Amino acid sequence: YSQFLAFTFQRLLRENPDLRSLAFSLQADVWLSAVGEITRVELVKSSGNPQVDEQVISALRTAPHLSERPPASLTLPVRLSLQGRRPG
Repeated sequence: YSQFLAFTFQRLLRENPDLRSLAFSLQADVWLSAVGEITRVELVKSSGNPQVDEQVISALRTAPHLSERPPASLTLPVRLSLQGRRPG
């Protein structure tokens, strides 16, 4: 499930027009409900750019419902390492 989350969130950031052209690397903790809704997101390790951090965290907080429910054994929060690379 952790691979599913990493793929899903990286795709979400890549498809976001405000974020796809930014270069960043950060870590965030994400809490999920039993049905796959994102209930909380907190920045753990900054990219070094507060504006980029806020954009990424905001995108995660407003992400659509996940297509797969988390397993009951999933320990929360889930720590995600997220990266954005400038195209080209």
